[in-house]
Amino acid sequence: MATLPDAAENAAAEYRLNFVNARRFSLLLVLLPPLLATSCVSRVSYSELAREYYNLGNAFFELGDYERSFQYYSRAADLDTELPATGYNLARLHTQRGDYDQALEVIRRLVQSDPGNSLYLETEAYIHYRAGSTGSARRMYQTLIEEYPGRTRLRYNLALLELDEDRPGAARELLLQGIDSAGDDPEYLWLLAEASYADDDPDAAAAWLDRYRTLVADTPESLGKLARRYAQWDYALAALDVLNQIEPTVQEDPALLFLEGRLLMVRTADFETGLERVRSALSKGFKDETELKSLLKVLRPEDKDIVRKLYDEFDVAKEDTDDLPIFTETAPGAEP
Repeated sequence: MATLPDAAENAAAEYRLNFVNARRFSLLLVLLPPLLATSCVSRVSYSELAREYYNLGNAFFELGDYERSFQYYSRAADLDTELPATGYNLARLHTQRGDYDQALEVIRRLVQSDPGNSLYLETEAYIHYRAGSTGSARRMYQTLIEEYPGRTRLRYNLALLELDEDRPGAARELLLQGIDSAGDDPEYLWLLAEASYADDDPDAAAAWLDRYRTLVADTPESLGKLARRYAQWDYALAALDVLNQIEPTVQEDPALLFLEGRLLMVRTADFETGLERVRSALSKGFKDETELKSLLKVLRPEDKDIVRKLYDEFDVAKEDTDDLPIFTETAPGAEP
């Protein structure tokens, strides 16, 4: 999914209060309601009170309580329209809630107050993208990229838009133009691999995935994601190599265990080891009916009977598989 500007976390930093301290946060929650109930606003300026509301909005946002965060941001904005960080974060929450018209209304007010603020303009483009107004989003992103060619996040989000619009060539060209600025950003390389593969260049896609693998070598979660993609693109040996690299993680993840078992049974001669991996996945609760039935569709009849009995033992994949599409792991390109 496209991302909001990273600078959002630091927008209008002079207004941010340091709410990481849980003790201060607890004190605010205790003292602010009595303050309001006793009408002591005369002791506290509206601006200061707005900042306290803003602080609470931030705290609840960090806690994942977006509804309460939204309420406090709204109160802060009502009290002090000159607090831009409140408006910015309010626009973020409107977007997250799918209230795109309200999000655009808020962000456009900020743009009017500061027309040259690229952060606001980028956020407006992002909101258009999320709202499905791809033409407006594309034009805004293109204008911003012309002005800030080295800002890789702009290229990343526009490339996502182009892929959504089934324009992989445009997405790939856009990302390649910014590859020097992207440096060692693994997600940028992942998207470039996706665009290359969609643009019918699997060899280039595999090369970008290899570079991605180097960057995430110490991150089992990312390597698991990579193994799934290798398998999907028919790089079975590469997938098995990655899974072997993160074997402790695989042993704790039923989905990765099943993936490894399927690859061993279908793409190597080691059916017995593959069967044990599938058994282990089932014992750990793996129940993805589509994956289970798909495996049956590509096995030899004698192997299918063995796996069918295993499924019966765990009471999974009971339905008839005749109406399922035949699962195949073939795809253009060679092993990287």
